Amino acid sequence: MKKVLVLLMALIVVVALVACNGNQSTTTTGKDTTETTATERQTTAETTTATEKQTTVETTTAKETTTAKETTTETEKQTTTETTTVETTTTEEVTTTEEVTTTVEETTSAGTEDPLKDHLVAGWTFDKIEKGVVKDISGNGNDAIVSGECFISKGTVVLSALGDHMLVKDSDDLDFSMTDSFTLSVRAQWNGEFPDNWACLVNRGLMLSTKAFKYYGVWINSSNSIIQFGTSNEGQTGTANYAAVEADVGFHTYTIVQNAEEGTLNFYIDGQMYSTTTAKDFVTDEDLFIGYNGNSGDQGQWSGSIDEILIYDIAIVPEA
Repeated sequence: MKKVLVLLMALIVVVALVACNGNQSTTTTGKDTTETTATERQTTAETTTATEKQTTVETTTAKETTTAKETTTETEKQTTTETTTVETTTTEEVTTTEEVTTTVEETTSAGTEDPLKDHLVAGWTFDKIEKGVVKDISGNGNDAIVSGECFISKGTVVLSALGDHMLVKDSDDLDFSMTDSFTLSVRAQWNGEFPDNWACLVNRGLMLSTKAFKYYGVWINSSNSIIQFGTSNEGQTGTANYAAVEADVGFHTYTIVQNAEEGTLNFYIDGQMYSTTTAKDFVTDEDLFIGYNGNSGDQGQWSGSIDEILIYDIAIVPEA
């Protein structure tokens, strides 16, 4: 009986021990499970947190990228706008400048245009001799045909030897009746010499050989060196000479002005009037001669330089 009890107690102890061990394992497993769950939760939390952080970072980055893009876009737009504005402004400034330049050019052109241009019927400035002629600057084709050894020097034509002269063929542009006003202006320099007879600067209409006396012209008297304004007498059957002053070797402007309204024919030197007579009829078939009379045996060779000759169809009183 005692043995049975001892065995039974031993069995109970064993069962108790087994049960104790089982509870411990379960506890351990529970702990382990709990720990595992905690770890998993921690891991999950960390993962979630990391993911959220990454998502947040990515979102933030995306936002920043979007913001950067938007900023870049805005900057580009602004830059484009500024560029466009600059280009537009520049274009407007250039346009304005061109308009101003055009206005200045037009004003300058208008301010310097010769108001007498439309009244110029013939003119020669002696800048060059081209193919034996000096061109008429009026555009009317009254070119001066050059003979002899005339040459250009410093914008003037130089005549000195016998036979040096120019001829302008008869033209209606050079005809003026008693009821027509006109102006003949000649700027020239005499060199103090008389190659043959009276030195003739310009002459239209005088031809002694044919007794043509519808003329006007400028001479220097070879006997006393007095400058003479020559024209027809009152009946236009002979010559009439009006003395002015003794000639010198400087440049001077000699001007003949017929004023039809006043009925006068006046002669000026450098703007000062020296002689006056009545208006005349200068309608003729004769040529205009520059530098000599045009009469055989009485050449009247001019010796010196001629700067310009201008003929207008209006009366222009020269300035002193």
